[in-house]
Amino acid sequence: MGLLAVSLLGSLWMSVTVLARRLGVPGGAELASWTPGVRLAGAAAATIWLIVLLGRRDRVPRWAPYAATAVGAVALAAPLLPATGGRAGYRVAFAALIAWTALEAARSQGIRARTLITLGTKATGWERAIAFSFPAACLYLSMAFTTVGFQLLAGSPQALRRAQEQGLEWSADAGLVLPVASILYTCVLEELVLVAAVAVLGRAAGLPFLLIVVISVAARVGIHSYLGLPALAVIVLGVTAMLLYRRHQTLLPLLAAHALFDTVAVLAQQ
Repeated sequence: MGLLAVSLLGSLWMSVTVLARRLGVPGGAELASWTPGVRLAGAAAATIWLIVLLGRRDRVPRWAPYAATAVGAVALAAPLLPATGGRAGYRVAFAALIAWTALEAARSQGIRARTLITLGTKATGWERAIAFSFPAACLYLSMAFTTVGFQLLAGSPQALRRAQEQGLEWSADAGLVLPVASILYTCVLEELVLVAAVAVLGRAAGLPFLLIVVISVAARVGIHSYLGLPALAVIVLGVTAMLLYRRHQTLLPLLAAHALFDTVAVLAQQ
């Protein structure tokens, strides 16, 4: 739960405040003004936790604590840069910070990093290609289905586009730097943390698989709550991702499918 807290704090706060402003909730704009501070708090907490985790290891490279501090410092300093550069820098640095923290949290439970991310089959050749392609294709189709769900529940394409621009903090004319940084950030947060880390750490904690799925899906819906009702469409995506990870024990196809889908969506808007 600690990993979810530091990973999702900024995204959840942003999503809730965007939704509050869209619904005209009194004080919504004031709450939104705290978003940069909440993000910085999450980055600081993740940096401290990562350094603590590194300190608990029996053997740790001498450079690791310094590198962790440097990545955390970039995540903390990036918001001071101009709008686009600051947002992009924060998302890249925070993605790196959270990915590293997730891997170290797994290591602290006796779980190797490669167990989280590598292809879980020892097959070679075409068997390996199929083992990669099948879960990737399933997640890609699930994301396409989710996009259709967004559109149906939003009521109109214009309303959906406005909600996405507010929640993602970039629009079609934003160039490619911020969207690329956002894709990296989203893949790490939604697949590495909400799928692999939650599944593996939840299993290590003795949680039943159904509860693990509920936690993962609830968190995924939460960070999409800026969409309002359409956020419920990600339930299918969240369940699919967890089932695929449980069945195939591999994260790389999910990361690849998510990155490809988001990249196609961004290029289609340019």
